[in-house]
Amino acid sequence: MPKRGPFTFIVISDPQKGHNYSEKERFKYVADAIEKEKNIQFILIGGDYNGHDSVSLWHQFFEVADGMLSKSAIFPTIGNHEYHNSSGGDNPPTAANNYHWAFDVPLNYSFDCSGVRFVVLNSPDPNNANGDDPHPSLALAESQAPWFQQQLDNNSLLGIFTIHHHPIWDYYNASMNPALEPWEKLYHAYNISANFAGHTHNYQRYLIKGIPYFIVGNAGGRCADLTGDNVPSGYMFGVTRTLGYLKVTVDPANNTATAQEWIAATVKEDDSKEKPDVYKTPRMIDSTTFPLRH
Repeated sequence: MPKRGPFTFIVISDPQKGHNYSEKERFKYVADAIEKEKNIQFILIGGDYNGHDSVSLWHQFFEVADGMLSKSAIFPTIGNHEYHNSSGGDNPPTAANNYHWAFDVPLNYSFDCSGVRFVVLNSPDPNNANGDDPHPSLALAESQAPWFQQQLDNNSLLGIFTIHHHPIWDYYNASMNPALEPWEKLYHAYNISANFAGHTHNYQRYLIKGIPYFIVGNAGGRCADLTGDNVPSGYMFGVTRTLGYLKVTVDPANNTATAQEWIAATVKEDDSKEKPDVYKTPRMIDSTTFPLRH
């Protein structure tokens, strides 16, 4: 990691297959586009690498992502699908074995780049599961809050980015996810630079009390429509049925970061074997510049 100077990183989430298609039929177009990007320092992945905790599906993820991973380091985040049991039904969550075998890191950790801190948080709680699907819980968020505050409480940092799988703000709820409120309070107490999440399979951007929040769940999972009347007041932009990634360029010396959403392809159906409409070169559909420290 550089000690100083500008750098660029990429954020994706939810490359998982659908019911009717494999990762080769959607996520591949995102991975191939990222492989062609130049001067990328690292990639943040927000979870849900495939549908279940099974060796065969994880092989599929690494096979499709091979070119992308050969060029860039990745920093993983655990998602709810990492716990899913391939037998389904009312079976309890697995131990997320394939995630732990693939990534020898804690479920919450941090690292620094050019004086900017990145904090990875753990949102799916196996003790708060609907069948084999872990949801966020207030207990899990609170258990990480003291450690998280220690990561934030450093006046020498030039910026702070956070990522976790489940979003705090989402198009389908007028208010924040109450289970993640301990983190939300710390975000505004320490004025972080921005937050990234996945889980919802589309792209969304919010501005909440001056802090940008991004949902980047459009790396390949079954698309989620942006419909409903309970949209949070901080909602700024969103799009669905796209296959894309967020590219963030950070300039610590000038206290700025610019986040651009690029799409490699579009689809017509949420979950089908249709051939995506693939662009020869990715198209930027959203861009915002914001301060690293407020």
